[in-house]
Amino acid sequence: MKPKDIMKNWVDPEAKAESERYDNPIPSRTLILNTLEQVDTPLSHAELVDHFEIKDQKSIDALSHR
Repeated sequence: MKPKDIMKNWVDPEAKAESERYDNPIPSRTLILNTLEQVDTPLSHAELVDHFEIKDQKSIDALSHR
């Protein structure tokens, strides 16, 4: 599955901007913060990768910078 296809599963308020800005968009900071508020507990990088179903290494690395 292509990264942009996976984005369809995310309810990301910044999805349009992210997909226009990046070839391989990852969850926006807004979506990450919303997710952390919903689960009400800290999540590790690996847990966020699993939660957002990110598979390609480039996107996994990019997520670590957010």
